[in-house]
Amino acid sequence: MSKKVLYKNEVSTLELIGIKVEKTYRNLLCGLPTKDINRKILSDEIKNISSFSESENIFYIEPIQTEIYLETKYKLGKPYKLPYFVYMAKIVCSSSGNLMDFMNSDSYYFEFGLLWFFDELSIEIPESIIEYAIEKSKINSH
Repeated sequence: MSKKVLYKNEVSTLELIGIKVEKTYRNLLCGLPTKDINRKILSDEIKNISSFSESENIFYIEPIQTEIYLETKYKLGKPYKLPYFVYMAKIVCSSSGNLMDFMNSDSYYFEFGLLWFFDELSIEIPESIIEYAIEKSKINSH
């Protein structure tokens, strides 16, 4: 995948370096998800994004859990589901300019992994996710 510019202003650029999409419940072999299972899935995905992004800087958007209504009581607790897909992105924020700018103490380079859940499979990153990435990269403060 070639780099994709997510945001650019006169000083900084936010680029998508790589993206990975998986089904959220790809490892759930049987049963229904509960809040405990979803917490474990989120924890595992945070480890996965750390490896995928090759960064210790990890940000994630807390997924919304939706209750699954059943007519009978589920023995493992109330079932809740996460959005259908989990997205992992490697993002780089850097100062624009030439190589000499990076020698300057005011230059800026920051890479991070970004994790979010979404019900739809999409090749476009939602604007709300890009805004979150801009906020976390502190791109507007440099």
